[in-house]
Amino acid sequence: TASIQNKGGVVKIGDSEGRFDINFANLFGATIKPWRPTTIKEVRDTLSQWNPENPDVINMYGIDGLASLSSQLDITEEGDKRGQLRAKELHELCRKCCIEIAKYNKLVVFTNQERMTDYGVIAPGGKGVAYLASLRMRIQKIKNIEIARSFNGKSIKRQIGIESKIKITKSSIDTHPRECSIYIIGGMVDDIRGNLTYLKDMHNLSKYPCVDKEFRVMNKA
Repeated sequence: TASIQNKGGVVKIGDSEGRFDINFANLFGATIKPWRPTTIKEVRDTLSQWNPENPDVINMYGIDGLASLSSQLDITEEGDKRGQLRAKELHELCRKCCIEIAKYNKLVVFTNQERMTDYGVIAPGGKGVAYLASLRMRIQKIKNIEIARSFNGKSIKRQIGIESKIKITKSSIDTHPRECSIYIIGGMVDDIRGNLTYLKDMHNLSKYPCVDKEFRVMNKA
C-alpha cells in the first residue's frame, strides 16, 4: 500500500469488518481512510465506478474481508439461508473485476476466511474468488510465540506473538506453490530489520527511523 502511494498511485480500502488499524498502516508510510461496505453489490458498484485519474501507475482496491459481506437476499427477512446467492454475486464480482483491472491498471485485493465443514476447508462465497484470482496467499497459524519469566521461583510463560505460514499459489501456468514463514510479534511484523530497511528506502532516508530516534547503523536501530 505504501509503495503504491509512494509511486503516485491511489489506494481505496473497504473495511467491512471494521478492524482496519490506521495507526499501524501509518507506521509504514501508508495513509488510509477506509470505507465500510456491507453488501457485495456495494463492492461491485464501487469498483466499477472507481476510475483513478492516472492509469499509468498501479492503483489498489482492497476489501477486508469477503466473509462479512451480505448478498441482496441476506438483508431481507427471508435471508439467504443456503448462501447460494452470495456465492453467485461474488463470482459475478470477480468476473467483472477482470475487465476493470486491465483497463485502469488496478490491483484488486480481497481477504477472506476459511471454515471447516463436513466437506473439508472452504472459503465463504464459493470458489469464484479462488478460481479467478491470479495469485492467492493462504495464511495459516502454526504456533504461539512465548517468552518465559521467573517469578518467586516459578516459570511463567506469556504469549508475545504468533508464527504463521504463507502459501503462495499463482495461476495454472506456475509450477509449484511457494511457502514461507512470517512472525507477528506484539502487533508488529518481524523481521524488524526488514521493516527498518523498507522504511528507510521508501522514504529516501539516510538513517533508520525508530519512533523518536534515528540511527545510521542497523544494529543500533
